[in-house]
Amino acid sequence: MAAARKNYTLWNLIYLISICGTANSLFNQPKAVIDPPDSFVIIGETVRVTCSSSELFKGDVSQVQFKITTNNNAWFLPTENQTDLGNSVVQTYVHVTEQFSSITSLSCFHREKQVRSTKIYTEKPLMRINITKIFFEDRGSYVHFTWLSNTKYYIDPDKIQTKALYSFGGQPENWTTDGTACGEIPDFLCDANQAIGYNIYIRFYVSYSTLRKRPGLDYLQPLFDTQVSSDYNFTFEDIRKTTPVTDVQLKDVGKVCTNVTWTLPYYIAEICYKCPQLLYMIELIEGGNEKLLIEGTQRPPASGQSVQVCGLTPFTQYTLTVRVKVQEVNPWSDPSIPIQLTTAEDRPLAGPLLMDTGYHTERSCNNGKRQMLIYWK
Repeated sequence: MAAARKNYTLWNLIYLISICGTANSLFNQPKAVIDPPDSFVIIGETVRVTCSSSELFKGDVSQVQFKITTNNNAWFLPTENQTDLGNSVVQTYVHVTEQFSSITSLSCFHREKQVRSTKIYTEKPLMRINITKIFFEDRGSYVHFTWLSNTKYYIDPDKIQTKALYSFGGQPENWTTDGTACGEIPDFLCDANQAIGYNIYIRFYVSYSTLRKRPGLDYLQPLFDTQVSSDYNFTFEDIRKTTPVTDVQLKDVGKVCTNVTWTLPYYIAEICYKCPQLLYMIELIEGGNEKLLIEGTQRPPASGQSVQVCGLTPFTQYTLTVRVKVQEVNPWSDPSIPIQLTTAEDRPLAGPLLMDTGYHTERSCNNGKRQMLIYWK
């Protein structure tokens, strides 16, 4: 029994040595290298990946393929998108879409055998970038942007770094030189003095500098600084109430008509020449009670242009105010400072023809000639 036990132990030792030798020879087999080893990518970005092995490929990368494996699906990337960089290095681009799971495997195959794999950690981008408020004032116009943080897996929403550029009229060919930066404050106050009636293109750059939790590897770094950009095209509308007009004046005041002029607020007078029209409302109050409203439109610029108001009552006093707005979606401005208007008298050119006019006096007063005066209005 002792001899048998010794023999059994010897065979086990030989078997273990054989297994270790085989495993050691497997581990010493040449392997490929994928760069980057792991990447953190926002959905919508494109990852540049290389696979290299001078021992395996020996200068021939025609048999190299890349495979994507998600939770529910797997597919090979088209080989026509691969590039031979020389020195046994092959390159491809991986466009990360909604099909990718939070952890997606990217494998390098050679002659239908997997020789290396890596992980792509994906995160959702910001969503619903909206213009929430547009402020139009005499001193300037500003736009307030918000967005929905749709991050789900690795990003701390409080550590998102963002910046925005904007351009009026058309999408610039070069955002670096043609885009205008918004203010470096949380609300993205972008000076938009020329926005009325224009299209504006907004490009948001989002940087994630802090991860909520690293997916396990110390050398995992955000790819391309994890900057993503999207172009959003908005048509601005002045949805704010403008300041009142000033310097209201009356010219050529007649019996039933008068001409009214005023001075517009700065941003309408200087900037709104691109606006399709300007709406005005003239309010006249007679005797503190009866109102007369006259509404109309003008082609900007409207400062100094005369508006004729008719339908008034002769020799009547009115209180006149003016309100304006850029378009129908606006609320009316507050009324201007009231001014007093008195229309001209409406005197007849000649008196009426008197027919069969009789004049009678008491007999006691009939002691001489009398003069009768008749007035009319």
